[in-house]
Amino acid sequence: PELSMAVMPDCRGRGIGRQLLRELLQAAQSRYPAVSLSVVAENPALRLYQSFGFKTLRRDGDSVTMRKLFLPV
Repeated sequence: PELSMAVMPDCRGRGIGRQLLRELLQAAQSRYPAVSLSVVAENPALRLYQSFGFKTLRRDGDSVTMRKLFLPV
């Protein structure tokens, strides 16, 4: 599955995106072996995704496709 999420501009910088991503990943981990997402390369959220273990699969122009593998439970 591919994740999609957004935080309204006036709510950014408060940890909302980090908490949302944490909860999405917890829910997905018991259902899927991996999840993916796409992000614009200049988006500061790219670092957030990397901090959660997402790895770059490919770059296409300014779009980066990333995947996080879950360890077997």
